[in-house]
Amino acid sequence: MRASVLFGLILVGCGPAVGSSVRKPSPVPGAAAAGERPIATPAAPPGCKVALRTVSLPGRGGARPSLAQASGAYAVVWEETAEDHRGVHFQALDGEAHPLGPPVEVADLERGGAEPKVVADGDGFAIVWTIDEPDTSLIAFRRVDAHGRPRGDVITAVSSPHARALALAKVEGGFALGWWSWSGTPPSENLTWLDADGRPHGRAVRVSTGLLVDPEMDLRAVEGAGDKHNPEVRAAWIEAVNGDDHVLDGVISRTAVSGKVDLGPGDRPGLVSGGVLFANPTDASVWLAPLDGAQPPERVTDGQMPAAADSRLCLYRTVTEQQRANDELHCMGLDGARPVDPVRVAVAPGGVLTLALAAPESSSGFGVVFQTEAGDTMKVVFAAVECANKK
Repeated sequence: MRASVLFGLILVGCGPAVGSSVRKPSPVPGAAAAGERPIATPAAPPGCKVALRTVSLPGRGGARPSLAQASGAYAVVWEETAEDHRGVHFQALDGEAHPLGPPVEVADLERGGAEPKVVADGDGFAIVWTIDEPDTSLIAFRRVDAHGRPRGDVITAVSSPHARALALAKVEGGFALGWWSWSGTPPSENLTWLDADGRPHGRAVRVSTGLLVDPEMDLRAVEGAGDKHNPEVRAAWIEAVNGDDHVLDGVISRTAVSGKVDLGPGDRPGLVSGGVLFANPTDASVWLAPLDGAQPPERVTDGQMPAAADSRLCLYRTVTEQQRANDELHCMGLDGARPVDPVRVAVAPGGVLTLALAAPESSSGFGVVFQTEAGDTMKVVFAAVECANKK
């Protein structure tokens, strides 16, 4: 039997702002918007429990969430999209979806901007977001503690016309920032190396060489390769090949991309321990390709919009019951290309529009965040999943 969603009460008010003034929100968090069909939590399999919490404020809108985990705490960042005020917000939560403090406004987006990304940084987090200026775009960087309080100044990591962040990864001695710009012909996907404080180091490396239809990128530090002076990061990204989106994979150093492999048609690439996961939008399926491209991709399961982390996968499937379509959020472990220990996390009548996953290593729990419709706006929902003796 499906239980009603556990809408939590986030503390009203904001903690110390990062790069903007403190603003106290007026709506009561956790309340449902007018006309909203509630999210449901299906019955979890034996040994598993699921807790859901809406982190965005009712009526304020929430979009493009990103998720990371550090020292037992999860961090969700998202865009608040209300017409009277736009900003980037941060919420820390524990493994049972309880807030670890009030939400924090990371940045005021009065002039425009979008698409925050968050990664673990020691026992805290690092966040990037885009700020639109009259004649350019800035990708800003800031380190924060586990509760979103600033640990340093806001740093301009990238300054380029029409730029947007795609991915951020922690590497030895700093960070790797994937981004794209549509100012050139063709538009480009790039990688900029940052030091431990977010300052850019050297020139950006151009990653894509073909046309871009829908830029996407995932980054992962290469274990045992490089050092803080010569780091390397593995990347999976999208390029248009003969008019179709293809998934490409390669290793990026300070100056170049090496070992570039075309893994075939697809989108939504995600790096896992076994290779590159990606979606085939033509038949709503998810595939896994070995990193070296020596073996053909294997079909993993049905679903759309895969989000990957280590050896775990989350996705959604559209299910029609009694002439009403709902998106169901499913998560599972991976044994190579074989899904194991599936968990149906949520039923979202408003659909699943953006999805992100954080799966701590050597842990039976994980977190997933998604964007869904809520009446006439959008909201961001976090799910904490714990399955005993399962990975």
